[in-house]
Amino acid sequence: MDRTAPICTRRRSSFTSSHQSKLWKKSVSSPGTMRRSSAKPRGIYNFTAKSGTNQYHGGLFYRLTNEDLNAHQPYTGSRSPSQQNNFGGTFGGPVWIPRVYNGHNQTFFFFSFEGFRSVLPVPSSGTFTTVPNANDMVGNFAADLGAQVTCGGGPCKDALGNALVAGEIFDPRALAADGYTRFPFPGNIIPMSRMDPVALKIQSFLPRPANSLQANNFQLSGTTPRPQNLPSVKIDQNVSPSLKLSNVLFLCGWEGQTSTDGLPVNITTAGFNHSWSSTARVNVDDTIRPSLLLHAGVGYVNTQVTKFQFPEVGSFDQQTQLGLTGAITTGFPQIGGLGNFSASGAPIGGMSLNAGATYHQSVNTGEPTVSAALTWVKGVALIQIRRQRSDPHGRFKI
Repeated sequence: MDRTAPICTRRRSSFTSSHQSKLWKKSVSSPGTMRRSSAKPRGIYNFTAKSGTNQYHGGLFYRLTNEDLNAHQPYTGSRSPSQQNNFGGTFGGPVWIPRVYNGHNQTFFFFSFEGFRSVLPVPSSGTFTTVPNANDMVGNFAADLGAQVTCGGGPCKDALGNALVAGEIFDPRALAADGYTRFPFPGNIIPMSRMDPVALKIQSFLPRPANSLQANNFQLSGTTPRPQNLPSVKIDQNVSPSLKLSNVLFLCGWEGQTSTDGLPVNITTAGFNHSWSSTARVNVDDTIRPSLLLHAGVGYVNTQVTKFQFPEVGSFDQQTQLGLTGAITTGFPQIGGLGNFSASGAPIGGMSLNAGATYHQSVNTGEPTVSAALTWVKGVALIQIRRQRSDPHGRFKI
């Protein structure tokens, strides 16, 4: 049995891979008991990888998903972009090197490869968000003024008795005689002389509106490619009629974007993920007697996961492109806390998306695995004692 192989699940995909083309058998066993600290039952997944035989055999497969083959959505007639390609093959047989080694009846190999390529729409693709329009860029927010705000069933007023209006912008420098009440900008317009030159340069990198609306004026779009590769190889050696060795190596690697916001790649908050998992394992099966079988295996599982910002974001020069100095990190500045909703909850102009990313994460983990099983057949009864250790506690089953 070849346990603890990496099982890869493709995110945001209708295909889930469990190395079906390379597996001969997959089973789930339950210990019949529960942890005292949890009411959830536990189980153990067992996988048996295919082996080569005395004859060369192989196979290929291909599976396609494309939006051109999908039905149109009712009422709108649209079809969401979805392009997925699942392909691969297997090949196995005896290890045979002409005039060097003939492995018939003794040494066998089995190789498999599965590839997956997907191009899916970004989350919320086709929906609208808000970006600054031409008036917002120059500080003119007169169009954002709305109705008077109500408080507790009545009109809201400041300390001086002035009515408060939705979307109103107050001048931090215009203080009343009481020392804390602020007056709004006249006409809800911020003078250009009061606008920070760095903020004006940041605005130049933001996408432009797709319509003339004050809010919901930018349509999210784009695709997210996600390639994935799953190769594996297994070598079997018949040492004697009763003793067999096997070596197996499973690999699983994928890469792709994190949740995408639809912004240009040089200011996006999205990052780029890369994951690589490998399992190497050696198994021994010894038929001690016709009714007594010993299985033992050792292995090692290594997983590497990285999450970095896009190069276009990380290589952004804040000083030369924005005039921003003194920042403790490089790249396009991370901007959060934006919003385009007034006190009444109504959408107004401005910028509803955050910008910039500071991802720089790298995790490398490894774990040894050990398993052993002794199977005894007595009459019509099957008795199995098994120990599997892939954590500090280990597992026993009889």
